[in-house]
Order: sequence, then C-alpha cells, then structure tokens
Amino acid sequence: MTETKDQIDPKQDVQDEMDEKDPGHHGEVFQALNEAFENLGVLGRILFILYALLMIILVYLPNRLLSLLRLRSNKSAFTLKGVATTPEVYMANYYTASGISNTILIKGHDKKLLIRSPPPPLPEIVERVTKQGDIGAILVSLTHDTYAAEWKKLFPDAVVVGQAKDIPALNQRVQVDVALEDATDLLKNYFVLKVMPMSRFLRYEDATLLIDLPDSKIAACLGCGFSNDPFSIYEPTTWQGLITGVSLRMHRNFGFIFVKDHRALRKFWQEELAGVKGLSTLIFLHGEPVIGTHVPELLSKSDPCPEFDFIM
Repeated sequence: MTETKDQIDPKQDVQDEMDEKDPGHHGEVFQALNEAFENLGVLGRILFILYALLMIILVYLPNRLLSLLRLRSNKSAFTLKGVATTPEVYMANYYTASGISNTILIKGHDKKLLIRSPPPPLPEIVERVTKQGDIGAILVSLTHDTYAAEWKKLFPDAVVVGQAKDIPALNQRVQVDVALEDATDLLKNYFVLKVMPMSRFLRYEDATLLIDLPDSKIAACLGCGFSNDPFSIYEPTTWQGLITGVSLRMHRNFGFIFVKDHRALRKFWQEELAGVKGLSTLIFLHGEPVIGTHVPELLSKSDPCPEFDFIM
C-alpha cells in the first residue's frame, strides 16, 4: 500500500487551507440560476426572486454559519461505515464550510478503491481511507470535486474520471484523465454495471452508478442533490419521514438551482430508478443509505421535488 503519511505535513493545519478554498463552482451556479430565470414567465420570475431571498435568509446563511461552527469542532470527523461487503462499499461523512457530504469508496477486483466525493485530505482521514486500499480512481462532478486535486497528488497513478461535457470546467480544479462515458472497462473493475445519466433534468452533468451485489441485487450510488435526511432542520419533511427515519428527496436548494426539468426528475426517480431489477440499496452523497427490498416501493411513492411545480 502506498505510504501517505509523509506526503502531508502533520504540523500544517491542512483544514485551514481547505477552508479558504471555493467550496463550489460559483460561475456554474450563477449560470444555472440565470438559465432557470430566463425560462420563466412574469409570475414565475416574481416567485423565483421571492423564493431565492427566503432561501438565502432562512436556509443558506444559517446553514453556512452552523456548518462553520461544526467544521471547527469536527475537523477530522470521518468514520467509515460499511454499506456492502461484496464488493466492499464504504461511506463516511465529512465537514466543509458549505455543509456535510459523504465520501463513497468502492473496492475493485484489483483491491484498489474508487473514491467518489473525496474528503479534505487531513492526515488522519487519508490514513483511514488507505487502510482499505490505495486509490485507483477518483470520480468527480462539478459539485464534488473540491479536494480531488489533493488526492490526485497523493495518488498520481489514480485515474480521474469526469463526464465529458463538464471536463473543461472540471479541469480548472483537477485534470480529468478519462470521460465517464469512455470508462466502461475501468468501471467494471469496481463492479459498476451501468451508469444512469442525470443530465436531462440537471443543468450540469452527473450520474447514478448501479453496482453489482450478490444474489442479483443492485446498489445505486446516486449523484449529488438526492438525499435521505429526515432530521435536517433545513429540509423539513413529512411526519412519516420523522417517524420512519427515511425521507427520500432532492435537496431544495439544489433543486432550485440545478434542476431544469422537474417532470423528468420525477420520472427518473419514480419509474426508471424504482424499476431497476434487484434494486436493494440506495447510497447518497448526502444522508444515510437505505437498504432493503422495500427500496423500489419507497422510490415509486416518494416525490423528490413537490414544492417546485408552482414555480418551474
């Protein structure tokens, strides 16, 4: 296994440096907002502006403040949890100034790891990850590429994968080695049976990966925006979600900015994903996984974006 401890100075406060980094592609965010605004009528634009102001005041600013406070007290909080055993799939929360995300690790046939949504490369986090194996591939998207370049430096032989259309923007952060659309053989090594594109309802490129599990079962590693987070004060959910601990949806701020076709999103969620034969596990970049034979029913009966129809 590649030695990584000496590659990051443990005396340097790496997280402070990470905090200063732009947590997202602001240019892409503003472009997405502009596209959404231009496609609306007069009433839609008025509602859009009011909703945006409410979101900034009631959601974004409090979330930013609390995330920074959590960040200071949880700099190295990163506990890997097993989601599947064959193949080995792990996830862990990590904290940034923009909120909480999940890192997903999939161990391949070659015993190397595919990492999706790389966390801040603090020495203790790198050590915990590399106990599972060396990094063989880094999967990035416009919303989960902030720390990819640092992981590429630590593992220069790792293959950086991103979707073709967004490679010019992604290359501003980390050099992409291969387009996701051309990475079939690489993905097979990590038990990925199929890639489900999400671009027809998003304003940028992202994808859901279908992972082969034993007994003809399938795990779906979903793209950004989808979540299971029933207890977040920023994502108030149904009473059923509070009781069951499961609330499957698209984050409101993400849906507001990046979803261009809510009907297509609903079709993907309730029909296409729910219709995947053998689907038994949902793995999120935000929120806890959901495991069980009831997963397709949960998807088919849940609405990922109920509050946007009156605007979009």
